Amino acid sequence: MKLCFLLLVNLVAFINCENILYLSNVPSPSHFIWCKSLLYSLHERGHNITALSPDIEESKEKFTFLHLNQVYSEIYNATEELNFFEFNEASPYELFMLYADASEKACRGSIKSKGYKQLLDYPDDFKFDLAFFDFTMDPCLMGILQKFKHRPLLIGLSAFHSPGQFGANLLYPAFVPGHDLLYISKMNFQERFVSALVHLLEYFMRKLLFAPLVEKVVREVHPNVEYLLDVEKTAKMYFINNNPIMNFQAPTFTNQKNVGGMQIKKPKELPEELKTIADNAKHGLVFFSLGTNVRSDSLKDEIIVKILKAFSRLDKYTFLWKFETKEKLPIALPKNVKIKDWMPQNDILSHKNTKLFISHCGLLSIQESLYYGVPVLGMPVFADQPQNALRMKELGVGEILSILEFTEDELYETLKKMLESKSYKEKGERLSRAMHDRPMTAVEEATYWSEWLMRNPDIDLEGAAADLNLFARHSFDVYTVLLAIFAVILYVLIKIEIFIIKLIFCRNNTKSSKKQKLN
Repeated sequence: MKLCFLLLVNLVAFINCENILYLSNVPSPSHFIWCKSLLYSLHERGHNITALSPDIEESKEKFTFLHLNQVYSEIYNATEELNFFEFNEASPYELFMLYADASEKACRGSIKSKGYKQLLDYPDDFKFDLAFFDFTMDPCLMGILQKFKHRPLLIGLSAFHSPGQFGANLLYPAFVPGHDLLYISKMNFQERFVSALVHLLEYFMRKLLFAPLVEKVVREVHPNVEYLLDVEKTAKMYFINNNPIMNFQAPTFTNQKNVGGMQIKKPKELPEELKTIADNAKHGLVFFSLGTNVRSDSLKDEIIVKILKAFSRLDKYTFLWKFETKEKLPIALPKNVKIKDWMPQNDILSHKNTKLFISHCGLLSIQESLYYGVPVLGMPVFADQPQNALRMKELGVGEILSILEFTEDELYETLKKMLESKSYKEKGERLSRAMHDRPMTAVEEATYWSEWLMRNPDIDLEGAAADLNLFARHSFDVYTVLLAIFAVILYVLIKIEIFIIKLIFCRNNTKSSKKQKLN
């Protein structure tokens, strides 16, 4: 009977297939990896998916990829590559300016792209029931929704761990550090002050810089487009790559779903060559990767040499390094070090012999590492990576070294300490158990809420907060009036006190004068 019921539920899910649109102009393979997990989950449930993105895969039945093929070339000027290591020393303001520049270029590239024009060629009466938009950068792609007579339900999603200034989100600068600040969750007054300033800077930068920049770009092509931020505000839900077990804890609205780790899949068996290497690493396997954006072969020769020499001194351990170009190695590869230009990170981290992950601390990477209980030696490069690395140290499962400034001895000693100390592994395993202990996986939860919204399109989970600006939402306007009332009352009391003092003083002076006249 139970089996029949499950079959009936699945049959209903496949019968009620809907048309779903995915909009993203974020030039980051890691963001695409996270988002596509949900898209494929919905596709497996029978829904028709159309994905507009700078990163694509081969289209298949009921899953169409439309390529924003000009985004990367617009940002990288077709030939130049970004030097992510230069971002390491940038201030929050400088980073926001870099993001604004990248945002404008990504928008221009999107509108020039083949995939954008293909979506514009869809019939105006084509009905998308649901649209996801990646809100990480800007509302550039919101304008394309205007062409469709039937407006789809909107869900914002981001592989970033914070909803930031989007939707009816609340700001908690007192215990959630501002963007890219190297603070732990327990901040002193000075740190909380700086955190609040950075939160406000992000809010006003997006309202007054990011949005107007892309608005201008979009209106060059679509002069009568609606105000993009107004379209974005109609989103019914937000899916955030946040897991309160490992990220900063903060209250959220009921329409914001923490689905951190959607990209984590059931591990597969490693390819034969890697399986042999991992199985034979009896003392322990150390995995090293700088992620999808930063190439290890772009490191300076002297840094590569220090890394390899430190690895060679720990010769009982096996090191797997995602290194893209073997010919760029400045010295011979030590016997205990293996390199490949690509490795299945999720599957390597799940291997029983993996003892440590040397990582740039991208959010997806540290999620996967903690999911499998593997401690992290952070060597962050840019964006949220330094803050993520600091968070791992705060949780007791990581240490941090500068990717640009470290000595061979520092790397050797840090690796030795982390590999030989039990505390990192024990804390990692405790967090791993907690991350596994949930009623459904992150991608299953996101899939459920996506279909729930399509079944219940008129239910409002956001409430009145969506119509309030930042200051009203946090009752700053109320506090301002209260402070003004308090100031007026205080002023009146002071005036009364001064009047009484003067009155008493005058009476005393009058009495003294009368006494003097009598004498």
